[in-house]
Amino acid sequence: MIRVSIRDLADVLKSIDGKRYSLYSRLRNVHVVFEEGIYRLTKIQGDPHAQPSIIEVVLPFSKHGFPKKLLSNKSTIPFTDYITRKLYRICAKYTRKCGSGNSCYIGVPKPSPRILLRSSVEVNEKLDIILRFYVGLPARGRRILGKEAINVLCKKVPAIVKSVVSLRESIESIEDYVRNFLDQEFLREWIEKRDYMFFIGNGSILPRESSISEKPMRNPVLFKSPETFEVEVQLLSGKKIRGMAAKRGILIITGGGYHGKTTLLKAIQEGIYDHIVGDGREYVVSRKNTVYVKSEDGRVVNNVDISSFISNLPTAEDTSNFSSLNAS
Repeated sequence: MIRVSIRDLADVLKSIDGKRYSLYSRLRNVHVVFEEGIYRLTKIQGDPHAQPSIIEVVLPFSKHGFPKKLLSNKSTIPFTDYITRKLYRICAKYTRKCGSGNSCYIGVPKPSPRILLRSSVEVNEKLDIILRFYVGLPARGRRILGKEAINVLCKKVPAIVKSVVSLRESIESIEDYVRNFLDQEFLREWIEKRDYMFFIGNGSILPRESSISEKPMRNPVLFKSPETFEVEVQLLSGKKIRGMAAKRGILIITGGGYHGKTTLLKAIQEGIYDHIVGDGREYVVSRKNTVYVKSEDGRVVNNVDISSFISNLPTAEDTSNFSSLNAS
């Protein structure tokens, strides 16, 4: 292991400016020490068009300043998820195209609305915070762009880390984020203890913006529980919510086309995950072992009478003798 300062790293990058790309391998096993912590390249790409390199940053507990209560037990999952989302936005401000392939790219995969453990942000047993993100080592063709590499590795990476550390000034926002997660975990335990299959809070937004989007639909019809299924729950945070809870057993959902049956089932399926505030499904919670099973789309059917289920198709086809090469 070799420890170097930011200035030492800049000197190395100057020395390989304009030379063959493979000389980036000199950075292997090099640990760069800077104000907030230490970082190293855990993967060095062999080509500017290859998947970007990976930087791993270790922020010691003595330096990052986040409270211990956020770094242990169940709080770790929402805390690291929160930091991941901020890291995604911070990296987006610093990334820009330069040179060939993925040169100068900086970032992490875009997080979904689910609150999950991720490899981009972790907390170790010493309560140090570990950040991981992609960096495209700069080149034009197969020649190293030394000045651009200095800008990325000696300026942008420390600036990104500094922005992450500054999030400790937003403790109230982080605590609200953690509280939302813990409320959902509590609600999941609550339904299991009372032998319910799922809970859907009144006011939830179940439909998505489109079939390929995870964003909630704009101007939707908000969910409202039938009176016979409605219950009230006091959450861990003290907040009281009302919604639909279905006892374990066989529950049949009926309705016409485009009435929301599949949307409801998919929301229940998604209830195994905890969701961020604003997703619309924060209070849609299911048992952990819930699965969604359906028959295969795209099947061929010939001369089937489906008139008892649907009629008056927009295509004017006869549903008493229906055929399709792509049945739903």
